[in-house]
Amino acid sequence: MKSLARLKNGHTKNTMRNINPTKQGSSILTTANDINLKNKTMKTLLEQTKEIYEVVDTFKRVQVRVNKLTEMGYFCAARRCGSGGIKRLIKTKNETRIQIGFGHGKYNYAMCVIIPANQ
Repeated sequence: MKSLARLKNGHTKNTMRNINPTKQGSSILTTANDINLKNKTMKTLLEQTKEIYEVVDTFKRVQVRVNKLTEMGYFCAARRCGSGGIKRLIKTKNETRIQIGFGHGKYNYAMCVIIPANQ
């Protein structure tokens, strides 16, 4: 049910109120960890790693890899990876990173796919 709320300065503000939030089509915001959950089924880390390695083997340019992996529902960003090279798997407390580009700079910042640990 949609309603308009009047603010003190005279402007209106759209507010959404869902009577049944579990109903399909409701506008419930997802958390940041749901970025990688665009696919309908949950995948294990091994399945996700194989899928990412396949894209890395298929495409040579890093930007093309990033675009393809973003289309597949993964989150890509430049992070500190250290020495190791492409396809390096870095596990931390909060996330798992898979390096998809070459490192540069003092700390070897590189493009990598970030998978949250609590999936």
